[in-house]
Amino acid sequence: MLKQKIKRRIRNFLTGLDLPHLQAIRWQLDDISAQTTLNNSYQFSSYFPQTNWSLRPATLVHILNDITINQRKRIVDFGCGASTIYMAKHIKCSNLDAKIYAIDESQEWIDVMLIFLKQENLDEIVTFVHAPLAKSELSISEENKWYNQNTLKHAIGKDKIDLAIVDGPVGNSSPFARYGAIPFLKEIFAERYSVFLDDADRKEELIIVNQWEKLLNVSVQDYNRYKVFTTDQQFSTRPLFKMYDKLFRSHYLS
Repeated sequence: MLKQKIKRRIRNFLTGLDLPHLQAIRWQLDDISAQTTLNNSYQFSSYFPQTNWSLRPATLVHILNDITINQRKRIVDFGCGASTIYMAKHIKCSNLDAKIYAIDESQEWIDVMLIFLKQENLDEIVTFVHAPLAKSELSISEENKWYNQNTLKHAIGKDKIDLAIVDGPVGNSSPFARYGAIPFLKEIFAERYSVFLDDADRKEELIIVNQWEKLLNVSVQDYNRYKVFTTDQQFSTRPLFKMYDKLFRSHYLS
């Protein structure tokens, strides 16, 4: 009786809100549920930083779902951080045959990540690649900057990439900073792959999404703040936050 009463009051509260406020609440609740899932699944011996630059917990859970369900083997993480740490932990705990190329333009940040991964005995799963921004024909901005391609090619070698997380370079490094990921990876993708683009609700990223659609010709899944390009349609990898889905279903929030 009390549970139904609480749900009724929540619905009455939500009914009085406009769509942007409803979406903001939904994202926060999804992140709370996702962080609970992550905390219950993985234990770390020390604290690691999660900042306002980190991927949202709900996005992290979606990525881990994709790794597990689609059996990813070779992963590129543009912009290392919380995603690198959780993926490495997941790979080790699940005893998966997978490795990560973690790419960043900042050697100082790579050093911070490497210290933590060594403390957690996860460093053998991750190959860090320091790739400073350089002039690149893969850019669509006047500044023409992206990661140094020669550095990336040398690090990845002949591996075929089946999962890419694009959360770098940082958005203020140059206009359309993240565009170059797909032109670079297009020739080294495995037959089956997924790409996660974070901050996909920003103006420049929306233009990048339109360009990538033309280059890849694969399904694009829209999750508001991030988008997923994938060749895999047989199974859903989207996280289910059951209680919140029920509460928001009547408001048509995906």
